Amino acid sequence: MCYISILYIINTIILEIMDYQVTYYQIAPNYGYSLVKIPQEVMSELKMIIDKQLITNFKNYIPYNDKLAGEIKHEYKIQPGPNLISLLKACNRDFDSHFGFYKKYFDHHHLNFSPSQKIPMNIDDHVWVNFQKKHEYNPTHRHNGVMSWVIWYQVPYLLENEIKQSYKSNPDNITHGDFSFVYHHPYLGLTTTALGVDKNAEGFMAMFPSSLNHQVFPFYTSDDYRITIAGNLVLELNKLI
Repeated sequence: MCYISILYIINTIILEIMDYQVTYYQIAPNYGYSLVKIPQEVMSELKMIIDKQLITNFKNYIPYNDKLAGEIKHEYKIQPGPNLISLLKACNRDFDSHFGFYKKYFDHHHLNFSPSQKIPMNIDDHVWVNFQKKHEYNPTHRHNGVMSWVIWYQVPYLLENEIKQSYKSNPDNITHGDFSFVYHHPYLGLTTTALGVDKNAEGFMAMFPSSLNHQVFPFYTSDDYRITIAGNLVLELNKLI
């Protein structure tokens, strides 16, 4: 298996669009993802949801564990606010503009597509929050849907401290607490791209095709929650004209 750090990916474009910053990464001929700095309006909206769940100790919230791959105790379905929905729509549109994603997706699935076509998406029915504790993890998995995303709201550790908990001497081979994509590269074979996610990733979102496998490794140096909000954009085929 080949490991790639995002620090060495050179196909990167940074744009300022609608009060948020987005960076695009092409990690394989058939795969890319975007990394978005979340606007404060969206973070404030998420804070209200997160704080309410923590204050009530998760009472009266809908468990989402059976719909997810993770070995995480506290996973709950949530209703996204209007600011988050607007951001997801904009990021999805700009992702398509950069990668030409939907033309390729529709061609692959033998669906009719027009560049001027409005693509019907269900955005707000497939959103959840993960409160991940020490030693919990998300195994390699992919999502249902067309486009997926994850927001790192709280990451209570630094990778430099997580590395010290390993028995290995080479830090390049240590995965504690990290998030990574797993995919087949036509020239490199089975490949992993690690994003280096720790406290410095708070307030960022990754958006990527739902078919792109990914994983979250357990962390060991904090007793606080690693809080992420994630979801899928689901194509509503019955509404396609």
